[in-house]
Amino acid sequence: LVELKNGSILSNSRSLATGSYQFRTQSMSHDGGESFTKSVFAFDLPQGLNGCQGSLVIDKEREILYFSGPDPVKNNGIGPWLLKIVGSLPNMTGRDHISIWS
Repeated sequence: LVELKNGSILSNSRSLATGSYQFRTQSMSHDGGESFTKSVFAFDLPQGLNGCQGSLVIDKEREILYFSGPDPVKNNGIGPWLLKIVGSLPNMTGRDHISIWS
């Protein structure tokens, strides 16, 4: 969770979406955390299979959010090929690199 300059709270969390998109999810609160908007996929923040740890920090002076988490490295094994045949959409990735997005 981070508090934005306007006082809103941004929640960024892993998605446990086996068989669907492998991206982080986000929601917002405009009432101090009493309630949050519906979670949506953050398509610019990929994640490894079934989510993994990630951190979100804010530089309020420059109004920049930084996210760090495992870099989803493409898996070239048989698993993605088999899942594609049955119509699944996972991004089966490794967890051996870390990237920071701003």
